[in-house]
Amino acid sequence: MYQHLSTTTFTHFIFYELRTWNNQNPQKRRFSMFQVLTTSFVKWNKNKIPHMYNTMLTIILFTILFVNRILLNENYSPFINSGFFYLLFCKDVEQGLFRKHMSPILSPHSGMSSKVLDFGSGPGIMSVFFENYVGVDTDQTRVETATAAFPDKYFSKIDYITSQNQSIPFENGTFDVVLLNDCVHHINNKHMHYILQEIRRVLKPTGRIMLREPNRETSLFTWTITELFENGNYVRNIVEYKDLLNCDIEYEMQHDEYIRDYYVIIGKNCMPNPTISDTPIRATRHFINVLVYTILMCMLYNTCIVALLMK
Repeated sequence: MYQHLSTTTFTHFIFYELRTWNNQNPQKRRFSMFQVLTTSFVKWNKNKIPHMYNTMLTIILFTILFVNRILLNENYSPFINSGFFYLLFCKDVEQGLFRKHMSPILSPHSGMSSKVLDFGSGPGIMSVFFENYVGVDTDQTRVETATAAFPDKYFSKIDYITSQNQSIPFENGTFDVVLLNDCVHHINNKHMHYILQEIRRVLKPTGRIMLREPNRETSLFTWTITELFENGNYVRNIVEYKDLLNCDIEYEMQHDEYIRDYYVIIGKNCMPNPTISDTPIRATRHFINVLVYTILMCMLYNTCIVALLMK
């Protein structure tokens, strides 16, 4: 009969090994953590759970974290085709959530009469909801993936906008709607100020901004999942999103999901606020990043140990 994984038991083995090692080496109070962890993992696996069960659990958890934190992370695009993996793993889930959250408000903007700019379009997942659609992204792999996956839509790579000297490559008053979907939480307030100035320029005078972003104010469970798997460092709360856009709100709604909570807003007459302070990367994010990569390494280490034991 399979016994469940026990962190308490593993901790017991660690302290047992530390005490044993110190008793055997009274002249040397320094110990090898590598040796202690190795011995603890071996005893833990031998005494508490079957090797195959432990290996499968470790591989599943490692895969989930690796996919979210590495394969889907645009920061690694020079080395990994993150656009391909994002489309592969996220297309159905993202489209389902977008349809659920946005369908009450999409109809006036989804036809040919409304030209939509998807800023931060990624691999073009949301292009299926709009007929007159243009997507732009800073990641070349995502633009190439989107172009191949949705050949009837237009996608273009743009440079990061980090100053007033950079622009979105479209004429004034080109678009009826600019969509900001799951991208703003990757950008700090300073750069968002320049981006919103450009968005205001390319929007028609009657144009709208449509924003859908994760909300930081949520339950502890959802917050933990979001922080653990989210690559963006600037997840804001509702008040911060409103201050950032500084627009006349026509529609707003909060959607609570298990994975993350979303905030949706449609506004016009956006006036980027030059006095808004920059968004610091909170200490929590640094801690979570260190924790996640530590977990990844421990899982990999545990898998290697179990693999050796199974020989």
